[in-house]
Parts: sequence; structure tokens; C-alpha cells
Amino acid sequence: MKKQLLALASAALLFAACSKKDNAKPEEVSFTGLLKTMYSKIDTSVFEYNNDKTLSKWSSAYTDKTDVGGDVQTIVYANGKVSQIWLASYAEDRKLSASTLNMEMVYANDGKLQKIIGYDADDKDNVYEMLVYNNAGKLEKVLHYSGPKGGEAVNTQVELITWTGNNITKVVHQYISGTTVTEETDEYTFDDKENYMSGAGLGGMVDMFTPEVFNANNITKMTSKRVNYPDNVTTYTFEYAGAKPVKMTRVENAGTTSERNDVFTLEYYK
Repeated sequence: MKKQLLALASAALLFAACSKKDNAKPEEVSFTGLLKTMYSKIDTSVFEYNNDKTLSKWSSAYTDKTDVGGDVQTIVYANGKVSQIWLASYAEDRKLSASTLNMEMVYANDGKLQKIIGYDADDKDNVYEMLVYNNAGKLEKVLHYSGPKGGEAVNTQVELITWTGNNITKVVHQYISGTTVTEETDEYTFDDKENYMSGAGLGGMVDMFTPEVFNANNITKMTSKRVNYPDNVTTYTFEYAGAKPVKMTRVENAGTTSERNDVFTLEYYK
């Protein structure tokens, strides 16, 4: 009898434990410290994340007098890496379009990003980029190809990349048209703080190859140089609360009569 009572008691405890487990609420994921919103007087961006804290959606909107628009960028992952980026957008009519495939990523056997395929809503173009790495594993060149859908794609642009530490400090853009090659150069300086967009990873790319997503730190100055044209300087000044920037002032065309100032507030998940 004693053994029977013990057996019944054990069964009751097991049943109770199983019931509690079955009724237990799933553990909430904390996104503390990840960028949540970034906004100025005319621009607003909202960032959403998957349970593994990878970027899942980036929604942007702007309103500048009569100029209105926005988009929703949805990121798809495969084997823990960004696989596709889908895009829906709207303009003055504020009607969000259907989401269409915007970019697709292809990786080499070593896990490095090897190819970015671009898509357009009309599906008329054949556009892709090939990424080339040096012996140290750093990205050193991006080859851009374009052509008609179903036709041959030709090399129309090359990006030559210079690194200093873990930041891209120089990109030489070579534009190829037949036998003619023209160049533009972007030079960057950085602070020593963590890139505020680091949580986005490759999901932060908005126009195929985007240098900013590869950097460890924040850009403080970008100087664009083109032969026979004055330098175009954009500066970024950050205000920090601890290790996180909470305000960014961007000055475009700095020091010219067309200088433009935008102040962004950055908020994070708590």
C-alpha cells in the first residue's frame, strides 16, 4: 500500500510539473540596447528585430512640404545570414505598394558575402555585384554589372576599397562607359564608438553595396571628391548617453551656400 501511495504521489507531482510546463508563458526576448527609432523633423525610421536580435524590418518615412514618401524593408535570413531584402514603398498618394524582392545575397563556402543581386519592380534589368577580398579576408573591390533582363551584363562600375583597422576609410568609384573611365572618391573619418547601426548588419544595406554597414565605428566626416568640382563635405556630430549616441547632427555641403543641417534623435529598446 505504501508503495502504491508513493507511486500515486509521484504521478501527481509529474502531472503537476507537466501542467505547469505546458501552461508556461514563452520567455520574452529583450532587445535592450538595440536601435529602435531614429527621427528628425522630416524623416523617421523604425527598426524591428527577430528573436535572435537580427534586424527583421526597417520602416522609413519622410515628409518635406509636398514631398512625401517612405518604404518598408523586410529582411529574410537563411542559415543565420541575410538572404533576401524585400521592399515596399509609397509616395504622395501614401498607398504602400506590394512588397517585391529588392536584393538577394549569395555567399561563398567560407561564409563571406560573394554576390549581391539587384531586382527592380519592372523586372527588366540584370544587375548584380561581385565582391572581391584580399588575402587578409578584407573586402577590397566591388564589381558592378548591369544589362537587360535575359541579356549579357557588362561591368559598368568598380569600387576600390581602402581599410584602416575595421573601418572603410576610402572608396574610389570608377564609372565605366565603353573605353571611358571617370572617378569619384569618398574619404571617411571615424570616432572610436560602436557603429550605431551595428545591430542591422547586412540588413542595413539600402542600395546594394553600402559601405556603412561594414564599419565598426561611426562616420564623423565624409569628403566626396570629383575632378573639376569642389569637394562635397558631410559631417556627423554625435551626442552620447553612455556608449550610445542619442543625437546626431548631419551637415551636408558643409561650408557652402547650400549647407543643410539635419538633427536626428536616436532611441533604443529599453
